[in-house]
Amino acid sequence: MGKRLPDAIGASVAAHYGYALSDATGRARTIDQAAPERWKVCFQKRGELPNSVILGVVRTEETCPARWIDET
Repeated sequence: MGKRLPDAIGASVAAHYGYALSDATGRARTIDQAAPERWKVCFQKRGELPNSVILGVVRTEETCPARWIDET
């Protein structure tokens, strides 16, 4: 995907979806939601709750991994 995290969050909110964030590398890094511009979305999947999504993200300067190593 490569979408900027602020854009993905905005789209989720506009669609009335809840969202969760996950480090797509599997390294379980803390994602600073106060600075979403530092992250980009590589993957997205349906969340556990109705009308929710989980966004797999990496730092903007990183390349998206070939597959999502989901630790959520």
